[in-house]
Amino acid sequence: NVSLRELFLPGTHCSGCYQTRNNVGNVFLKKIGFRQSLDVWSQLVFGVRYLDFSIGYYPSHNGTRNFWIMNEHFRVASLGPILQDIRRFVILSEETVFLDFRRFPLGFHNNPEQHEALLALLDQELGDLVYRRQFLASDEVETLDADGESYNLTLGDMRREGKYILITYNHEASLNGKSSEHNGQSTSVSISDYPIVAWLLWQ
Repeated sequence: NVSLRELFLPGTHCSGCYQTRNNVGNVFLKKIGFRQSLDVWSQLVFGVRYLDFSIGYYPSHNGTRNFWIMNEHFRVASLGPILQDIRRFVILSEETVFLDFRRFPLGFHNNPEQHEALLALLDQELGDLVYRRQFLASDEVETLDADGESYNLTLGDMRREGKYILITYNHEASLNGKSSEHNGQSTSVSISDYPIVAWLLWQ
């Protein structure tokens, strides 16, 4: 039962960038290339346990929020069905899956409310299955070293809590509650509002 820092996980890059019936005719995607030949469900079935996502926000015609899997600056597929496939796989298999939300190339710049909405969506779709990191007081964080919680966490620790998904999210302001300027006003999105995210120390 090794710690996370000792794990070697099979994973894919641009995990959601594959051809579907909805994007098969997109000449731009064909030009830059679909990164995967299998959909996320099939990747998980064949043993992938680390999924890498680049997310964009693009409003629909009726004003609802839409989050998309991106390849560079091109929309590939809607995020919602992929989250549902991940949920279904984890419930059926009780296997641990790591989700890395690393890039936000469309619709997020100077729009912290989009991060807030995306974190809320992740919580809505996957929240009951996600390991939630314990938050430390500021003085504890300052003294935290390489033997801290994120390094010592094991899959067994997660499973004993009935949790099978670990999410990392690469947006420091959202995770640390730092303020940013938006339309002349200071805004902040705090990880404490969405404790679904486990921000690993090596990120």
